Amino acid sequence: MGSKAPTSPPKPAGEPEMIQLGDRVKDIITGYTGIVTGRGDFLYGCVRFIVADEKLDDKGKVHEGHWFDEGQLKIVDVGVIRRPETILRLPVPAPAQAVARTGGPRSSEASRSADPVR
Repeated sequence: MGSKAPTSPPKPAGEPEMIQLGDRVKDIITGYTGIVTGRGDFLYGCVRFIVADEKLDDKGKVHEGHWFDEGQLKIVDVGVIRRPETILRLPVPAPAQAVARTGGPRSSEASRSADPVR
């Protein structure tokens, strides 16, 4: 017997659903359904998701994903694809802070040797 696909758990009253990578979603305008593979947060607050088709085209090629605004997507199934645990996440270095300098060498820097005699 086939296993039943995961379904969305009921959301608590008053709490919005949060779309996550790997969820199956449906665009409420076009009816397009697929898996969320990326998220874009834009400067002025727009959040968009890239949704990948789960089927190949007639020639066996992968369809390109399509971008949709967060508000027009509805979660169909939660966590259809799990994000690999092995993704390497390197820490992002803090931006270097500007250091006020007075000019001239610092005492910790090696001083320049005298000019050669000409």
